Amino acid sequence: MEEKGDKKMKNQIIAMAMMIVCSAGLMTAAVTAQDKIEANLCKESIYDGVETSAGNQDPVSGFQYGTTYVLTSRGEVESRYMTIMINSREMFKGVGVTSGTWSVAVFRDSVHVGTLYGEVLSGDIQEIINKKGEVIGKQTGLELQGTGGTGIFDNDEGQKINGNLNMRTDLLTKKKNTTALETLNF
Repeated sequence: MEEKGDKKMKNQIIAMAMMIVCSAGLMTAAVTAQDKIEANLCKESIYDGVETSAGNQDPVSGFQYGTTYVLTSRGEVESRYMTIMINSREMFKGVGVTSGTWSVAVFRDSVHVGTLYGEVLSGDIQEIINKKGEVIGKQTGLELQGTGGTGIFDNDEGQKINGNLNMRTDLLTKKKNTTALETLNF
């Protein structure tokens, strides 16, 4: 009778050990998956570039059409080249961005892997004024939505990509130097 009890206890110990091993494996897999998700959701890219065109203003409607920027990411393993064009209009409090388009060419290990593109959903532009009351720059915040892509982004996921772009343009420099922080969820 003692042999039967010992065998039963031995089987229970083995079953508990197997559960512990399986649980540890599942927890490791869950942490790894979460790390990958967070890494993809929280990528930020810092860019340097220029405002290549101030665009054209319609004197009747007050709309500013075609303000364009060309930006290059800096100091990252993954190189990105972004172009963005925005349309805006003076509003009661500042300038509201009404529409626009953007694209980001993505390179990994110096190889082009794809290009994302989309539209500017909304945004605003705030003037930066010095102590003398002179406009010396502008701060632009934009909400971006992907509409498609090429290469690795040539799938339905390209339309689920969204994020923000925050730019600061120095109007005192000849080329209107611009720095930007982009957060796209890919």
